[in-house]
Amino acid sequence: MAEICTRLLSELKKCSTMPLMIAIHEQHSKGKLRTLALWVLQMKKPTKKWLLIAAIGPSVSSILMLIVSILTEASISLSQLDAALLTVAFTLNLTVLLQSDRPRRLAKLAALQWSMFLGIALAETGLRVMHQAPRTPWDQNTVREINLSAEIYGLHRHGTFTTNSLGLRGSPMTLSELRTQDLSVLCVGGSTTECFYNSDETCWTGLLQKHLQEGSQASVFVGNAGRGGHVLAHHEYQLRHFFCANQFDRIILLAGWNDMSNLLYGDPGKNDRDIGSEALMTGPSFAATMVPHLPLYRNFATFRLIEDVIKSGRTVERAAPGWRAVVQDPFGEWIMERRKKRAAQLQRETRSGIPEFLDTALADYRVRLERVCGAINSTQQIILLTQPTLCSEAMPESLESRMWSCNEQYAWDAASIRVVLDEYNDVTRSVAVEKGLTCIDLASEMSGNPEYFYDECHFTNVGCKHIAERLAKELVGAMGEARVLASKK
Repeated sequence: MAEICTRLLSELKKCSTMPLMIAIHEQHSKGKLRTLALWVLQMKKPTKKWLLIAAIGPSVSSILMLIVSILTEASISLSQLDAALLTVAFTLNLTVLLQSDRPRRLAKLAALQWSMFLGIALAETGLRVMHQAPRTPWDQNTVREINLSAEIYGLHRHGTFTTNSLGLRGSPMTLSELRTQDLSVLCVGGSTTECFYNSDETCWTGLLQKHLQEGSQASVFVGNAGRGGHVLAHHEYQLRHFFCANQFDRIILLAGWNDMSNLLYGDPGKNDRDIGSEALMTGPSFAATMVPHLPLYRNFATFRLIEDVIKSGRTVERAAPGWRAVVQDPFGEWIMERRKKRAAQLQRETRSGIPEFLDTALADYRVRLERVCGAINSTQQIILLTQPTLCSEAMPESLESRMWSCNEQYAWDAASIRVVLDEYNDVTRSVAVEKGLTCIDLASEMSGNPEYFYDECHFTNVGCKHIAERLAKELVGAMGEARVLASKK
């Protein structure tokens, strides 16, 4: 047997690429330290050439993915394949460098690639070390003026949009003060939580704090982390990475509209695109925390920096510096433009019925909602809200004219939107029952009532008042606990 093994090893040594296991065997048998460098020096020149070619392939593939993803503003999902490509490129490049005892053309090309890898690694480390400031839902300590250029039903023409040092819409608050509050509530959601055109004193989050404080000796803070366009993926990211999210006693989640709209108007990829840079905006987006389920290249700070530079020319400033108004603006002009566009798209192509892939979208929505509910700590409680809408089966033309949702090709009719949204709300109710969570069914209470909406989903001042009063009743028990705590201080 020993003779057979010896002959087998002798034959294997004649191969152009000696396996590493043989090198390890020789180290053990001869008692000498043989490095990988000594092993690869035995390779022949053709092997070196093909190794370098094999290394260039993954390198070029990775670079192409970066370029295409930036230009198309889309995420190329290859599961873990992108990480595997880079690993192969690193390994083969290192092998080519080690197996050359003299500076040759192949070695120089390999060294160039390896230098690029090292440069990216150094840039990645530097960018992350330089920007350690906490990222928040909004810019900190800002006051914006809202001046609607046209009258929008149920809203005041003038108002203010104020953020505090925590980067939340709400009254002044610091982290040390937040920790001393008897009751703290964080409201998470999209534009129906954000209440972009409702002033600070009329948005439902501000009214909720006012109602909870009235007649109470307890200190209460309600922070608004809502951002227009956010979906469940953004909400989960905020709850996991917003630096003070775990300091709140209650989490209120109002979601469903944007996830549904992404299905109706062909943007399902929104769930997995640019989550970190969109969910928390303070500071450069390349400083965002890594998102595990995104492709590796999309988590590179260098990639995000390049993307920021390219996209910087597309940002439209419509008000004071720092107010980014790509979709919405503080004048409300976009609402009028979108209403006209919807009317035109209804004439061009009106869609109705049940959209394709609804079951798949609902299953995905359930999974993501469960992940959001699992993002809070054991001391917090989450309250789910269903999303109400103005849409109904037979809407008069006067109410239909308030709507603006559409895309570049078509628009869905109000009746279908109502049916689909009900399906999403059913998922919310179901998850609440399964997990034993509180669910306030705003959809059943408010949907179809024109007094509560200035468009298909956003709330008038009257609508905000109703939500605040409804939530205040639900939090009476929490306020009772807060009063007991206050009396003991």
